[in-house]
Amino acid sequence: MKAKIALVVAAAMSLFWSEAQAAGTFIDGNIINVTSSSSGLMIILDAGVPQVCEGHYPWPWLLIKQEDTAMIATALGFYMAGQRHARVHVYNPPTPGIPCVVSQFNPTEE
Repeated sequence: MKAKIALVVAAAMSLFWSEAQAAGTFIDGNIINVTSSSSGLMIILDAGVPQVCEGHYPWPWLLIKQEDTAMIATALGFYMAGQRHARVHVYNPPTPGIPCVVSQFNPTEE
């Protein structure tokens, strides 16, 4: 019986921990600037960067890697159509000294 209770508690804590970790890896905002580099498409959101990205790179750029062509096409297409609000997810943990890398770009309505 104690083993079952311990298992239930561990499962509940695991669920809580994963939810807490996920909260800092995305942000909702409007794209206010775009640029391209040899690494891919870089965007800035009016809301800043996800919590996990704070302090890892001196500027608020988020990078969509060059190989993520579907994500780049989606981001640019919606941006050019004037639909600039999105939820942006990033990989965790970020690499210090480079922009946070986008893992999912989800166009949304405000």
